[in-house]
Amino acid sequence: MNEKALGKEETTLLSYLLKTVPYDAYPVNPQPQSLHPFASSPFSDPIRKLADASASLSFGKALHSFTAFTSSVSSHIATLSSVGLASADFLNYQSEQDTRRRINALKTRDRTVAVYGEPIPLDRSQVVDWCIFRIEQWGKKMGMEIFKDEEKNGRMTVMLGGKVLVVEVDLAIQRGTTHLSESRISVSSVKTSHAMPSGSSGNALAERSASLDALILQTWNHYFAEVQSENVESNIRAAYMAEDIQMHLSYLMKLDVLAFQEGDQGLRWFNDTGLMSMIADQITKTEADSISSSVRSPTVNLDVFLCRAHALAVPYLIAPSMSFLIYLSPIAYYSLLRARESSNSTSNPPGQEHDAFSKLDIPVSVLRSQLTRKESRPAGVSIATLTLAPTSGSSAGTESRAEPRPHLGRPFFRLPGTALLAALDHSFTSPSSLSNVNLKSTRDIWILDFTNGGRSDGIVMTHSRMREIQQVLDPGSSIGGGMGLGMQIPPLPGSWVGLLINPAHPPSERYIAAYRSPSDLHPPLRLRLTVPNEAGFLLEKAPVRSLKEVYGILEIVRDQCWINETLKTVEWIAEDLMTDFSKDDSRGDTDTASSTDEELAALLNGNYRPRRIPVNVFLPTHPLAFPSSGTRLSDRLDPDAENAVPGLASISMSTGSTIPAPSVALAFTVHMPNQPGQSNKLGQVALVLRHDRTCSRGVRVDANVSVSESLRGMHGNHLPPQLIDELEEGARRGGAFGMAGKVWRWATGSG
Repeated sequence: MNEKALGKEETTLLSYLLKTVPYDAYPVNPQPQSLHPFASSPFSDPIRKLADASASLSFGKALHSFTAFTSSVSSHIATLSSVGLASADFLNYQSEQDTRRRINALKTRDRTVAVYGEPIPLDRSQVVDWCIFRIEQWGKKMGMEIFKDEEKNGRMTVMLGGKVLVVEVDLAIQRGTTHLSESRISVSSVKTSHAMPSGSSGNALAERSASLDALILQTWNHYFAEVQSENVESNIRAAYMAEDIQMHLSYLMKLDVLAFQEGDQGLRWFNDTGLMSMIADQITKTEADSISSSVRSPTVNLDVFLCRAHALAVPYLIAPSMSFLIYLSPIAYYSLLRARESSNSTSNPPGQEHDAFSKLDIPVSVLRSQLTRKESRPAGVSIATLTLAPTSGSSAGTESRAEPRPHLGRPFFRLPGTALLAALDHSFTSPSSLSNVNLKSTRDIWILDFTNGGRSDGIVMTHSRMREIQQVLDPGSSIGGGMGLGMQIPPLPGSWVGLLINPAHPPSERYIAAYRSPSDLHPPLRLRLTVPNEAGFLLEKAPVRSLKEVYGILEIVRDQCWINETLKTVEWIAEDLMTDFSKDDSRGDTDTASSTDEELAALLNGNYRPRRIPVNVFLPTHPLAFPSSGTRLSDRLDPDAENAVPGLASISMSTGSTIPAPSVALAFTVHMPNQPGQSNKLGQVALVLRHDRTCSRGVRVDANVSVSESLRGMHGNHLPPQLIDELEEGARRGGAFGMAGKVWRWATGSG
């Protein structure tokens, strides 16, 4: 923006703000973790315009204005009285802005209306007819034409048609023979088709339309079942389901409008998901075959697949678009296993859609039944949805991005036999100039949504991983600038750990937690976490243009989800809040009870069992070297300095821009038994659990035991391979912090 753009009257920043910037362009109480380009509502545009406006006002002009004002004040006392009247003008300005705010709130009321519940008829005999009426309402509200057949032999067909899209819904109606209140309605089948403007008809990749049909069938049947239930809260839950159904129809009609504007070529908008699925299925199948061959098993555990391979692309999972399953927490994975057992689905049904899922132990039917609805989705499931969303002008920042160019960055295909997958890509369909003829202020771009349509806060990300996402989207930009995307991601005070663990409280430098063995095999662990000095952000959305960018971003997000869910396996509390715990609470700092003679004798004899085991927890940002086993490092990093982990050495690598795999380090002291007649010796134990795609379980455990020379013959510096295998399996099942207890049992000879 130059001086001419400011206009003749806008010669100061205040005049520019009052006349050209809306009242709500700058948030009143912004959340620092959302002040970045990947937030749902970034407001970098007005800030950038303000910076341009201030740059256009030269320093000489500003100095001249200041000297002119001071000279006028000194020469004309009357100016002071006019300045005093500015308070009255400010009150008038506030009143004007308040009026604008109220008018804008009334205009946007339909977008932020509260959910009060579905108006389900109290007379149960009218529910069936009311459900049919609701289908007609949804279609008319979205601008669709409704064609309804007469009910015959318990069957009725309702067709919802746009300009190109046609949705044919077959309803199964069971009228009560004795009482009309016993009538039931459900959706028996759904079929989507496409009528091209030239008059011909076609089905966009029929094998992919079946997934869209399944999404509509499942969501509508869930709605009808909720409406016809006797639950007192069914109207509230049904209202949220109706909102999802209307969002699905609204999105399909958006594609319908774009397809109609392009004529017969517009069918590409409905083909795009199918074409994308073909490439994604090839990637999934190749990686599943590679893992199956490496572990010598005909099936691959889904949680292991997500740790070692890439995100699982499932078309039409939670929206009429492509969804990507990024990560499953241990409890979420075992919830899916239980759902598979209860549904008696031990394998994927035959069909072209399920070829890519044939080696996974969780059938795609179970994924759809458990993950489509938020109510049935277990905690710890990370999903991203690719969707076409409107955005204003330069806020998306994609117009100024350089054209994609071949590079050796993400996504990485390092599994055996998967190197050729790096050449696969798919550029997303973009609106033509004809499609945007009526969209002057907004345009549609493809985004990866991590908020489930705005119903969640997104994913907590570290500052370094947000910068790496920036590099995936704009590899030609500098690591700190990213001006091509308009992405300035400054560091913030605090740590991402506080944002993850307890965002409602001020950040703390240390957090405390307790871990108890379910079978009481070892004393309770008192975990003390020292947080890294790295800011955190909430990743809500990211603009993308190709499938390669999607997989590259989801690689980074998967690593962050792994460390997030690992930390959330225990309940943390800020150390400065640890003031009022009882002496029996294992999170307390010290033992208040005095030691007994029996405990002293047990300590001298080498069979003392402590009340709790203090364990220091670190989140390394530098690669760690193990004195006994070499570095074994392949990742690189150039972050700020970090706290040292006892027993391990940090290696600072200044080359490369890829951050290392996430890891958790545990350090504790153990009283190791010595020869009879001698006192115990102290041993320093350091365990590092890291995410490693080259390992069979997707995780790797490294250990270092520092003991005196006289004890190395008994234990040595290495843990037995059987114990390492047990630790890795336990970490995969959600017992990452229980590793310290298992190693304590081994070191003390208790197990």
